[in-house]
Amino acid sequence: MGGRESLLALAVALAVLAFAACTVVAEPTKYIADPRYSAPYVVLPGQVLNVTVYGAESVTKAWIVAPGVEYELKVVGTYQVEGGVKVCVKVPKDAKPELYDIYVEVNGEELREPRSLWVLKTYPNSITIMHLTDIHVGVTTDRPAYVYYWGEAVLANTLDIDIVVVTGDSIDVGSDIPSFKVFYEITNSIRKPTFVVPGNHEHSQTDERGFRERYYGRYVGPADWYRVIGDFVIVGMDTGSEGFLSKTQLSWFESIAKAHKDKVIIVLMHHPIFRYRTFGPVQCKWDNLEAIKDKIYSSWAEHMESAKEFMRIVEQYNVRLVFSGHVHGDSVVIYNDKTVFIVTTTAGGSLRTGDHHGFRIVKVSKDGSVEILAPEGKDPWKEPATFNADEIYVRTWVGSGGTAYTVAISVGPGFDVAVDEFTLYMYLSPEAKEYKAYGEYESFEILPYGSAGYVAVAKVRVGKGESKKLTVAASPDESPPSVRILMYTPRKPVASKDKVTVFVKATDEEWGVESVYVYYEVAGTKKSVEATLTTPGNYRAVIPAINASEVKVWAVATDLAGNKAESEPVTIKYVVPKPPEQQPQPQQQIQSTQQQQQQQTQVQQEQQPQQPQQPEKPVQEEVKKELPVDFTVVVAAVVAAIVVIALIIAARRR
Repeated sequence: MGGRESLLALAVALAVLAFAACTVVAEPTKYIADPRYSAPYVVLPGQVLNVTVYGAESVTKAWIVAPGVEYELKVVGTYQVEGGVKVCVKVPKDAKPELYDIYVEVNGEELREPRSLWVLKTYPNSITIMHLTDIHVGVTTDRPAYVYYWGEAVLANTLDIDIVVVTGDSIDVGSDIPSFKVFYEITNSIRKPTFVVPGNHEHSQTDERGFRERYYGRYVGPADWYRVIGDFVIVGMDTGSEGFLSKTQLSWFESIAKAHKDKVIIVLMHHPIFRYRTFGPVQCKWDNLEAIKDKIYSSWAEHMESAKEFMRIVEQYNVRLVFSGHVHGDSVVIYNDKTVFIVTTTAGGSLRTGDHHGFRIVKVSKDGSVEILAPEGKDPWKEPATFNADEIYVRTWVGSGGTAYTVAISVGPGFDVAVDEFTLYMYLSPEAKEYKAYGEYESFEILPYGSAGYVAVAKVRVGKGESKKLTVAASPDESPPSVRILMYTPRKPVASKDKVTVFVKATDEEWGVESVYVYYEVAGTKKSVEATLTTPGNYRAVIPAINASEVKVWAVATDLAGNKAESEPVTIKYVVPKPPEQQPQPQQQIQSTQQQQQQQTQVQQEQQPQQPQQPEKPVQEEVKKELPVDFTVVVAAVVAAIVVIALIIAARRR
């Protein structure tokens, strides 16, 4: 091989290595891999369980913590497994029935998996389930998806339910780590066990290894799992990005169903078997599924062999209940008078006209019977009948380094859930020792919560059409927030045409910022628009198109204690378009035009006066979602390109 060929081969090899570096997933640190908050173990006092710790060779200590209680776990045995260690531990016989965090100590380092162990006094005769799906943290419709999820989390803590199931698309982009962290925070504020499976959106913008190790697997948990709760078995399965189950998954599912054929089997998966708004009884046999292909959802219809095998297992092992999502709408089917297939509307994503964000409550008994609770006057077996989440609005703030926590609740007049007293859990830093509640409440207590700090538990009464706010803090907030306008765009807006987006920085060192408004003044008239929170401390407001040469703009921030601050004003100068110039006309044409204008003026004077012309409506700007960028990938790609170009140039000079 000649010198030029060698250099070219080296350039190609370096490019391949750079591309490989772009796709390598960073190894995670040590963490508890099983059980997780997305699939907690369920045990009775005195029973044993296995805890798998990734990245560890041994565990020196294990214990469990819930608000107000803590127990040490007896280590029965330790076993090496691929990538880590499995520890067999025993729950004390006197352990209080609760939802616990699991802690382990590895080489002096404390690892915690929140809400991953559910200890029951006895196994239940029935389970009441709250079904959420398609939360889509990371997107905004009429409000951010995470705001909807906060409302649903408060309802989960308030309502008389046993568990919450979430059937996929919990976040909108599978590589969006900030959205995963938000989902983690809100989910772990729920004091009921949560069982979660992924959807197709969790697979977007990542490969399978990244999905398992860096993104979903790291921040949520396993994609396929099962849990036994006495006479019940919950099986969670990942229908992937294409919306069906593989042969390996189906074989695994059958092995679980066969081993627990005498129990009530409940399945969670994202893609539904039946289409959007399919209701009522469906009679068919699995080997003749083509006969009802018009009722089968497209991803399964395109993979009919997978659909048939799934339905064979459903029929053969008497699966009683299947929860799904994906279609952002309702569906309830009773298959062969035995298996109930439930699809629930989106909890926080996009909607069709006439639909709403919502959730279901379903009760399943150990005899296999299923009861679907619904708003008054709705029949879930015949029509959309989910509870309306649009009618509750919840916001939370954490301030002063975790020593202040605020929850604000607004309930709309159309709220269709029979509750007016809400249970709030507010998580507080261990940095302070004394906390006080500010606001109205029915009851209030603070409980120790291990090394995580404290939990304030409060009950707040909020009726339809009302709003309430409660703050728990170590000290009062007596200082105003800080606020300033960072920039606006476009820099030279055109009068009567361009909207102007104003970016504001507003922070509060104590309880937090409650609201930010942008004010603008034109010809002595003052107006305002509310700014929306984009990232912590950063707000954005849009001023509509204005017919003016300049506009004075300023921002006002109000903190949670009612203290206000006003920014320095900014003057926005607009470009005022010049009127189009008139083209000169020949003398004869000018005379003719003048005559026509005189005639038109005479006619107009005889008629009613003209209405003033309405200003042109501003064109709505398309909202574009900012996707997360992995700058490691960008830098590696740029370096690879530079190396390749340099080597090729050097080769040509030889």
